[in-house]
Amino acid sequence: MKPHLASLLTAAAMLLPSFASAQQNSAPPDHYWVYFGTYTDTQVKGIYRSDFDPKGGKLSAPQLAGESASPSFLAVHPNGKLLYAINEISNFEGKKTGGVGAFAIQKDGKLTLLNQAASGGVGPAHLAVDPTGKWLLVGNYGGGSTALLPIGADGKLGEATSVVVHEAIKPQVSHAHWVGFSPDGKYGFVCDAGVDKIHQFKIDAAKGALVPNDPPAVAIGPGKGTGPRHLAFSTDHTHAYVINETNLTMTALKYDAAKGTFTALDTVSTLPAGVENNKYSTAEIVAHPNGKFVFGSNRTYDS
Repeated sequence: MKPHLASLLTAAAMLLPSFASAQQNSAPPDHYWVYFGTYTDTQVKGIYRSDFDPKGGKLSAPQLAGESASPSFLAVHPNGKLLYAINEISNFEGKKTGGVGAFAIQKDGKLTLLNQAASGGVGPAHLAVDPTGKWLLVGNYGGGSTALLPIGADGKLGEATSVVVHEAIKPQVSHAHWVGFSPDGKYGFVCDAGVDKIHQFKIDAAKGALVPNDPPAVAIGPGKGTGPRHLAFSTDHTHAYVINETNLTMTALKYDAAKGTFTALDTVSTLPAGVENNKYSTAEIVAHPNGKFVFGSNRTYDS
């Protein structure tokens, strides 16, 4: 692996069983494809793929799977045959917006571009596919907006049917940093690192609309400047956890599945006692399948 390439394969990673392994439904996969999102330049061209051996814990050197402009975050369709990637750019086909690309996953792990669509705002940062595989949410960090795009039976993306521009009270600026669906697909959520809230929406599948829930948002605190970045549901879907980028904390949330709303419970630091947080930030959060642990990463502090 080239050092330059290694430094850029950090935007997002996605793990999938290989085609051969996926056919053996009765046995665990013997190896996986790992897809990496990147920020592209003259040397880095798009989405890369490595082969992962779970028995030996070995990861092969990455190879280009599909060309795309700064595909910094990736999402896989529930059928495992389609992959979607944002284009974290500010000019898409001559318009002031980012893009989203739909790819077909080939038997050899390479990606074939199906089509692209506008993301509904500049600088998209995150995307998610709903459990039915019919809708895609994309959060635009630079544009402070969230868009809902339909996914056709052929896997291609349609134009956004709903775009919500999140309001902010100056000097705050909205930054949609994470988007996701409820486990049942009836609701959509947006972590807004700019206004310290999680926006809550009902998904109107008949109209293809994002409808503000009641309440439309939950504040993440305590205090201002928390910067909610990414969210992870617990295994039983009764709780969720959000990692806060600005003040390096993690907040536990109770989830009401009937209403599609969160209630903030408590907040703890992601840093050891005595460590100042003014020069660090957080990144990703993952809930362990056994329901006993939540993992979060601290950037620059590297832990």
